[in-house]
Amino acid sequence: MALRYLLVALLASSAAATTVNTCSSGPAPYDVRVKGCDAQPCVLHHGTNAEAEVDFSAVHDISHMKPQVRATVFGGTVEFQVPEQNACNSLLNSACPLEEGDMATYQLILPIEDYIPSVDVNVELSLIDTDTNDVVFCFSVDTQSSGRQHSLKWAKVIRSNIKCTIVQQAERDRAYPPAATVHHSAVSYPRMLRKMLLRVVVLLSLALSALATTFDECPNGETPPVELRVFNCTEPPCNFVRGKDISAEVDFVPDHEITRMKPHVQAVVLGLAVNYTLPQRNACKSLIDQECPLPKGEKATYLLKLPILSVYPPVQLTVKLSLVDSITKQIITCFKINGQVV
Repeated sequence: MALRYLLVALLASSAAATTVNTCSSGPAPYDVRVKGCDAQPCVLHHGTNAEAEVDFSAVHDISHMKPQVRATVFGGTVEFQVPEQNACNSLLNSACPLEEGDMATYQLILPIEDYIPSVDVNVELSLIDTDTNDVVFCFSVDTQSSGRQHSLKWAKVIRSNIKCTIVQQAERDRAYPPAATVHHSAVSYPRMLRKMLLRVVVLLSLALSALATTFDECPNGETPPVELRVFNCTEPPCNFVRGKDISAEVDFVPDHEITRMKPHVQAVVLGLAVNYTLPQRNACKSLIDQECPLPKGEKATYLLKLPILSVYPPVQLTVKLSLVDSITKQIITCFKINGQVV
C-alpha cells in the first residue's frame, strides 16, 4: 500500500512539471513547477501572484542567495524586483547554509500587477550566490500576461518611470560628470545612459502593446465590444503568424444575464466565409477573472485564442468573432478585424 502511494505521488509530481528553457549563464534546475502551467507559454493573470517551485542541487557550499528575474520583450531586457530578496527565506523544507550536492526547493512568488500590459514575455529566473556571484541555477519560460487593461494607468506608469530614470541620470551626471570618448568619429555613450535609453524603449514598447485595437462593427447591428486588444497589434491589418495563436482580449457588456455562451468565428477569404472551430467551445471558460453566470450590464472580458496553423497559406483575410448565448441564440457581441497570414 505504501509503495502504491509513493508511485502515485511520484506520478503526480511528474505531471505537474513545467517545460522550460535552459540558460547559457548557469546550470539548469532539476525540475520546475509553475502553478497552473505545464507547457509554455504560461498565462500570468493580472492582480495575482505567479508562483513556481524549483528543485535544484547546490553546486557548492552556499550561505547566502538572492533571486534575479529578467523579462525580455521586443528584444529589450528589464529586471523585476522579487519582493523577497533573501532566497534562503524562500526555501521549502530546507534552510541555508546548503552543502555541495544538497537538493533543495526554491519557491518563487512574483506579483503580476494590474498595469502590466498583455504581451508575450520571456521570463528568466536565476538564483545567485551573493558571496561568490556564481549562478546556482538558471532557466527561462515564455509567458503571456492577461487581464483587463487600463491603458491610461499604464501610460502614467510609463511617464513616471521615464521621468524618474531621466532625473536619476541627471543627478548622477551632476555628481559624476560622464566623459564621452570618441572612437572613429563616433561618440561612445556612458553605460548608464545606454541602460536608461534601453529601459525607456522597452517601457514605450510595452505601452504600445497595451493599447486598444481598432476594429469594424458587424453589418447587422450586433452590439460591438467595449474594447478590443489584439496582442501586438493596434491598427489592422494585423499580422497573424503561422504556427502561433492569435491572442485577443474582448471587453463586452451583456444586455441580459448569461449562463452559457459559445464563440462563433468566421474567416472571410476572397469573399468566401469559412467557419472556424475554436479549441475551447465553452466561452465561459475563457473569461478573465470572472465566470458564468454573467449579470446584465456588468463588463466582462473574453480571452480569444485562435491557432494559426503552419500549413495556412500567406493570404489576406477578415476574422469575424461573435459571442453567442447558447440558450437564446442571441448574439452578445460581434466584431470584425482585417489581417494577413504571414
